[in-house]
Amino acid sequence: MTEGIGKVPGRAWVVVSAGMAINLCLGILYAWSVWKGVLVNKVKADAGEVMTGINAGWPYLTDAQGTVAYFLCGLIFALFMIPGGRIQDKFGPKVGATMGGLFLAAGCIIAGLMKSYTGLIVGFGILGGIGMGIGYAAPTPAALKWFGPHKRGLIAGLVVGGYGGAALYIAPLAKYLMNNYGISGSFIGLGVFFAIVVIIAGQLLSWPPAGYIPPTLLCCQRPRGN
Repeated sequence: MTEGIGKVPGRAWVVVSAGMAINLCLGILYAWSVWKGVLVNKVKADAGEVMTGINAGWPYLTDAQGTVAYFLCGLIFALFMIPGGRIQDKFGPKVGATMGGLFLAAGCIIAGLMKSYTGLIVGFGILGGIGMGIGYAAPTPAALKWFGPHKRGLIAGLVVGGYGGAALYIAPLAKYLMNNYGISGSFIGLGVFFAIVVIIAGQLLSWPPAGYIPPTLLCCQRPRGN
C-alpha cells in the first residue's frame, strides 16, 4: 500500500504554473523562421536593396546572414543558463525571471527599432539570448524545491515543456503581427508582451519557507494472513 505523507500546498502549483508561463514566452526563438522567410532574399541582398511598404527601411539578407542571429541567440541562450542558475541560487527566482524578461524585451525592441542586420545581431541574437538563458534558469529549480523525489520528474517535465509548447503558438502569432504591423511591429510587440508576462509570472516564483519538507511517499506492504 502506498500512502502520501503530507500534502503539496497550493502555492507549489502556482510556482509550477508561473514557470510554465515563463517558458512559453521564452520560446520566442521558435518564431525566427517566420522573420527569416521575409528577410532573406539573396538577389536583392546582393543588390543592396531595402524593403518598402509596411517593412520600409529593412534590408534584405542573404541566407547566411539570416541564420547568424538565430545561431547566436541559441548559443548565448545555452551559455547564459549557467550564470542564470547562479543568479537563481544567490538572489532567488524572481530576480532571475525579471532580469531575463528585461533583457528579452530590450533585445526585441532594439531589433525592431534599428531595422538593420546589426540590430538583429545585437538585439535578438545577443540580448535576446541573454534574456532567454537567465530567464530559463529561474523557474525549474524553484518549482522542484516544493516537491518530493517522486514528483520531481513530472514537475521538471511540466515546466520545461512550456518552452517546447511555445512552438504551437509563437510562430503563428509572429506571422500575424508581421502581416499587420510589419517586422518592426512584430519584434516590438512580442518583446513587450513576453517581457510583461515573464516579469509578472516571475513575481509568483518563490522558494518554500524555511523548514519546509516536501511531501514524500511512504510505501508499506499489507501483512499477509497465515
